[in-house]
Amino acid sequence: MPNMNQNKFRTGERRLAGVMKDGVNSANRYYLNRFRDAYRQAVIDLMMGLPVTEDLYSIFSKEKEHEEKEQESQRGAQEQVSLLLQTYMQLLLPDDEKFHGGWALINCDMSIIDATNKDVDVLLLLSNNAYYIAYYDEEADKVNQYQRLHLEGMEKIEIGPEPTLFGKPKYCCMRLHYRSEETAGYFHTLRAATRNPEDDGKDTLQCIAEMLRITKEALGLDLLVVEKRLER
Repeated sequence: MPNMNQNKFRTGERRLAGVMKDGVNSANRYYLNRFRDAYRQAVIDLMMGLPVTEDLYSIFSKEKEHEEKEQESQRGAQEQVSLLLQTYMQLLLPDDEKFHGGWALINCDMSIIDATNKDVDVLLLLSNNAYYIAYYDEEADKVNQYQRLHLEGMEKIEIGPEPTLFGKPKYCCMRLHYRSEETAGYFHTLRAATRNPEDDGKDTLQCIAEMLRITKEALGLDLLVVEKRLER
């Protein structure tokens, strides 16, 4: 089994995608190898009238202890992601722009990526008058390209189920429509990196959209945010 510490930068910092996945992997391993099996066996023993081979209280106590460790691990992962966002903010934003926020997201543009991609590969950075779409290359451990787009060119934001050909959508996506050099029709489609498989990421995307709307409003410009099923 690969060591989670293999997800390190040469500088000693964790890879972005690795940071986001480690919490999920750790929780899944514990659930599958410890809590589920022990609890299932205890229930079987009780139904058969046999003495419980392991104290249920002990099982739940260990689960609680693990949850506390997991929460601590998640806080550490969030701090590392925040550090990465701050690092690229300093590298990409000019001195005369004020940093308003940053998010680690996943590209779900069906025309250019594998629809099954689950790794963080986009950093969305917001300043007082522009936003940046930075593409993160996990193999190179760095951002290999980015776009700087003026907020005044952002036309609208759509939030809705991911565009799919078959099956029920699993995630919610956010589509940023913008014009470039007075030419409309461009967009970026992104989704949130979620830890809980039951979370479609909609709440996170709504918060990001609201932050974009408020920032553009501060420039005296309106931004339409709508919820609808996204077209492919």
